[in-house]
Amino acid sequence: FGVTLDEVNAIPVFPSTAKLMGYLRLAADSRGPAPTTVWDWFVEWYSDRYNQVITNAAAREFGPEFVRGTQSHLDFDESHDHDELMFRTVSRAVEVFGTAEQAYADLETYIDLIGDYFAELHAATVRTEEPSHV
Repeated sequence: FGVTLDEVNAIPVFPSTAKLMGYLRLAADSRGPAPTTVWDWFVEWYSDRYNQVITNAAAREFGPEFVRGTQSHLDFDESHDHDELMFRTVSRAVEVFGTAEQAYADLETYIDLIGDYFAELHAATVRTEEPSHV
């Protein structure tokens, strides 16, 4: 897309991303691996439902050469039943290092933060038309 790695690295993360990383760090430090495995499973769940649609739209908009790596990742996950592996991993982590109630609370937090992220992404990338004053 014509953006250098230095330019990408110079872009600050959204506040919601910093909040998520802080939450994951504090939760892992105090409760072990269960909160991060719940996050990883949630990412896989989301990916299974939406990433192919997103990738197809990006390919139509920008060209298939720009989504080749993403498509390869999606194909690999599908062929290796990655979603099922992640579910078994999170089930075991929650059983050993947490509770179902904590896992549901973590999911609620993640969903809230993802909502914040998409609101920030929308505000940063979608142009709104100024109303014309006739």
